[in-house]
Amino acid sequence: MERHSAKFGNIFAPDLQDVQIYHQLSDFVASGPTVVTLGTFDGVHLGHQKLVARAVAKARKLGGTAVLLTLEPHPRKLIHPDFVLSRLTLPVERAELLAAAGLDALVEHPFTAEFAQTSSLDFVRRDLVGHLGMRHLIVGYDHRFGRNREGNFAQLQEYSHVFDFGLEQVEAVSAGAQVLSSTKIRAAVAEGRVGEAAVALGRSHFVRGEVVSGRGIGRGLGYR
Repeated sequence: MERHSAKFGNIFAPDLQDVQIYHQLSDFVASGPTVVTLGTFDGVHLGHQKLVARAVAKARKLGGTAVLLTLEPHPRKLIHPDFVLSRLTLPVERAELLAAAGLDALVEHPFTAEFAQTSSLDFVRRDLVGHLGMRHLIVGYDHRFGRNREGNFAQLQEYSHVFDFGLEQVEAVSAGAQVLSSTKIRAAVAEGRVGEAAVALGRSHFVRGEVVSGRGIGRGLGYR
């Protein structure tokens, strides 16, 4: 287990908290009611922030833990190996942004060919209820899950009665006429529409890198 603290200032919530990171589902041990949300959360855009805020608020009400279950690598990389995915945030950056949002725990479970064959029922029964001890689930308006994306909100409604957990679906978040998505934000960044990306992210897009010494041209222009 790792711990990450927010390093980007007061972005989402007034109280910055550390987030505990687990690298597989079996490492997580519930210590009380668990409120879970799901997704890759690349970029942690305004739609993601809404899901996290709802999960954190519910967890505080229940006296429990707000958990995000995500998969690494991005599922699209396994399903389409030749696909080049330019991520908006590295995993460590995502963790820091989620810490700023008040999330308690982040589970980055390996997405393997075997895990991809998990049925929607087994995912809920074994992974969410079994491993995470889920008492409440919060999903986005278009969330799909399980083998071949077979699971949908209607199935979750059925499972919530069978396994006795609360369930919420969060409506889409829009910027102008467009529903927010990481795919659209990646396209905006790639095409240089950084202002549009900033609106969707709720902050300026940033790229982390190592500063190395060169010929000093930037310093001559006033950069430090």
